[in-house]
Amino acid sequence: MKKTVLTAIALIFTMLSDAGLASEITDASLNRLMTLSGTAKQVAQLPAEVQTGLDQASQQNSADNQFPMSAAEYEALSKLIADSFQPAMLMQALEQETRNAVSEEDAQAMFTWYTSEEGKRITVAEESVQDAAFFQEMASSAETLLADKARVQFVRDMDEQLQMTDMMINLQESMAVAMYMALVGNAGGEVDTAEFRKNVAAGLQDARPEIEKSMTLNYVYLYRGVDAPTMQKYLSFLKTPGAKRFSKSVEKGLSMGVKQATSTMATSLAQLARKKAGQQHATSGQKRPPNMPAAPFRE
Repeated sequence: MKKTVLTAIALIFTMLSDAGLASEITDASLNRLMTLSGTAKQVAQLPAEVQTGLDQASQQNSADNQFPMSAAEYEALSKLIADSFQPAMLMQALEQETRNAVSEEDAQAMFTWYTSEEGKRITVAEESVQDAAFFQEMASSAETLLADKARVQFVRDMDEQLQMTDMMINLQESMAVAMYMALVGNAGGEVDTAEFRKNVAAGLQDARPEIEKSMTLNYVYLYRGVDAPTMQKYLSFLKTPGAKRFSKSVEKGLSMGVKQATSTMATSLAQLARKKAGQQHATSGQKRPPNMPAAPFRE
C-alpha cells in the first residue's frame, strides 16, 4: 500500500513537472524558430500572394465580362491589401500564440530537425514564392502531379496530421464573417452573424472535396523535388509533441491575424463604397450608361 501511494505521488509530481516547469521560450529561440521553420519568410510573402489572388480574379472577371474593375478601383484594392495584410501585424499574432504554446525545450528539440539537411530541404520547398507563375505551372502539370500516388498519400497523411483542409475552411469562414461584420456593421447597430455564418459554413462543407483536392495539388507541387525518405522523416517530426504545439500555434495565430487584416480591409471597403455612393448621388441627374455591370464599389 505504501509503495502504491509513493508511486502515485511520484507520478503526480512528474505530471506537474511536465506541465508547469517547462521554461518559457526565449526571444532568441522564438526568432530562430520563426526563421528556421520558414514561417517568417512565408508570412512576409502573404501580402504578395493575396495580391496574386486579386490579379487572377480581376483577369478572370474581365475575360468573363463580370464585375470588371476600373484602373482606379484596382489600384484602390491593391492599396487596401498592402495596408491591411501587414507582415509585422501577422507575425505579432503568430509570435504571441507561439509564446503561449511552445516552451524553450520544445524549441531546442525542433532545432535538431530544422538544422538537419532533410529539414532544410523541406523549409526551402515551403518557402517557394506562390506567384502567378507558380500557379500557372502547377495547373499545367496537375495531371502528372496527382498521378504520383506516393506523394499524394504523403500529403494526405500530412493533412490528417495537421488538419490543413480544416484550417483552410475555418480560415475562409472567419474571413467571410469578418468581412460581413465590417461591411454590415457600418450601417450601425449590433451585427447578427448566426445565419450568415451558417450559410457560409454549409457552402464551404459542400466545397470541401474541391478545397481538399486544391490543397493536395498545391502541396504535391511544393514537395515535388523532395525525396520520399525525407518526406517520411518530416511526417514523423510533425507527430512530435513540440511540433504539434508549434503547428497549432501557427494556425491559431495566422487565423487571428488574417481575421484582423480582413476586418480592416472590409472597413476600408465600406468607406470606399459610401464615398462612391455619395459621388453617384451628387451626379444622380446624369443618366447611367446602359448595361453597366455592378462592380464592388458601385451601388
